[in-house]
Amino acid sequence: MGTAVQVGLFGVVGNDSAGQQVYDLLSAYKNIALGIHSITGRHTPHKRRVIAQANHYLFRIDTETTDYLPGPTETALIAGLQEHLATNLVQGIICSDYAKGTLSPTLLQAVILAGRERRIPVLIDGKGSDPTRYAGATVLKVNLAELGDLAWAPVATPVAAAAAARSVLAKTDVAALVVTLGEGGAHVYDSRDSLCEQLEAYKHPAGTTAPDTNGAGDTFLAAFALAFCSGASAAWAARLGCIAAGVAVTKPRTAAVERGELLRAAAGQGGGQVRVPSRAGAGALRRSAGKVVGLEVLCRELLTDLRSSGASIVFTNGCFDLLHAGHVRILEDSKALGDVLVVGLNSDESVRELKGSGRPVMGEEQRALCLAALGCVDFVVVFSDPTPLALIENIRPDVLVKGADYAKSQVVGADVVESYGGRVELLPLYEGISTTKILESMVKRLR
Repeated sequence: MGTAVQVGLFGVVGNDSAGQQVYDLLSAYKNIALGIHSITGRHTPHKRRVIAQANHYLFRIDTETTDYLPGPTETALIAGLQEHLATNLVQGIICSDYAKGTLSPTLLQAVILAGRERRIPVLIDGKGSDPTRYAGATVLKVNLAELGDLAWAPVATPVAAAAAARSVLAKTDVAALVVTLGEGGAHVYDSRDSLCEQLEAYKHPAGTTAPDTNGAGDTFLAAFALAFCSGASAAWAARLGCIAAGVAVTKPRTAAVERGELLRAAAGQGGGQVRVPSRAGAGALRRSAGKVVGLEVLCRELLTDLRSSGASIVFTNGCFDLLHAGHVRILEDSKALGDVLVVGLNSDESVRELKGSGRPVMGEEQRALCLAALGCVDFVVVFSDPTPLALIENIRPDVLVKGADYAKSQVVGADVVESYGGRVELLPLYEGISTTKILESMVKRLR
């Protein structure tokens, strides 16, 4: 989708010219990790469309093999995926094969199990008539016709479609079922069998060319995955998916949707609050421990790349000793102000200087890991200086955040950030809760 997201692609092609062409095209992209296997005697799926004037499709000729993969190839695919997951850089898994034989029940369950073991969302583009194949996945995406196939039931009316959705949810135990409806938008059903949101389709601007629906479903799922695997709710992610699919169908044939196009389209839909994650929120591509980084690595290897993709950087800092609801709220609110949230964490030594000899209650490694486990936090940097000024000068955040108990004149680094066009935000605190009050309460209870 042109958002600098790192991708690992696993699958098969035939040992034919089409397969070689696919491999050559993919090899040109440096941000794609390839796990592609070639099988002699198998046809690489090849679609030939006959198109008349005015981009009107007449018919399509398909060459393909839909048999399940040989056992050794399936085993090699699973092993390759497991090896990729072991890098701790994977934030989500998408399973889609257009019912061409790659996703056998055995392979699907191996992928779903691998995702569950590592707490990585598994998103599936559903096909066929056996919903139990997808049991245990995180999200199942289907169109209305595919919903009917999976439920073995009519879906001609909203009531019938809702009943079919409940049936599929009961047989798959997915956390969310997303049903795309073309010009009707999308419906998102949660694991409680209820319709949690009905989302409208993208409204095309006046003068837009006639829609070409090729690739709309794939674009929806790509945008959905980008948002969902960055910590968004299924409903929020589906909203972004509808916008992305709406943009895609305005382009001839199969085409990518860029981040800037999504932002402009969201604004045009009255969706100014919709943010398109950059590099899947950056830290969303990393497991918790991988979010704790040194300043040099953060600035040299990570933020430079993120900024080049258009991401805005938010910075806040604190001791975060005994992480509580007030901390979580201000961190979530901070993340909402940009694309990437960097948290400066006081070292044990600096906490003792600020809070006294009895603190911190938790060591810096534990505090850093707790912060990194939050979906809204992308990177954590431990610092030992009395103030975070050196961090701010090196990171150069677009937004500097502190609690509203500070005046702007008291915020360390405020003048630095505003000198290059950044801004300072003072966020409201969670009333009645603090680490000090929690510790005092614990002491009273132990007396």
